[in-house]
Amino acid sequence: MNIFQARTSQAREWGMKDWLVVAGLFIATLISRIPFRSRYLYGWDSGNFALGMLDFDPADHRPHPPGYPLYVAAAKLIDPLFSDANATLVALSIFSTAVAVALIYVAGQRIFERRVGLL
Repeated sequence: MNIFQARTSQAREWGMKDWLVVAGLFIATLISRIPFRSRYLYGWDSGNFALGMLDFDPADHRPHPPGYPLYVAAAKLIDPLFSDANATLVALSIFSTAVAVALIYVAGQRIFERRVGLL
């Protein structure tokens, strides 16, 4: 067994400690973003996304082309929880950021090792 094989087998181990790290990173990301969220639609871009939630039409710049249909669809899906376009878009962005941080850890841990996932 060479060093690469040993490191690869070590990186593929997944245990309770890794689940705790993923949960911790997810929660820490949420907690670090929530206090700094925007409270209003601060620019034309966010206003166009809010308009796109009401009536999706990229040709009419609701939102601007290419329209980001998956983002707008996800926002429409969770909008009943918030009933405010800004709060919905911000919550979706914060949640997506937390998921991305957790997945970056998973990728680093699976490809290399736990320390790389934490970097």
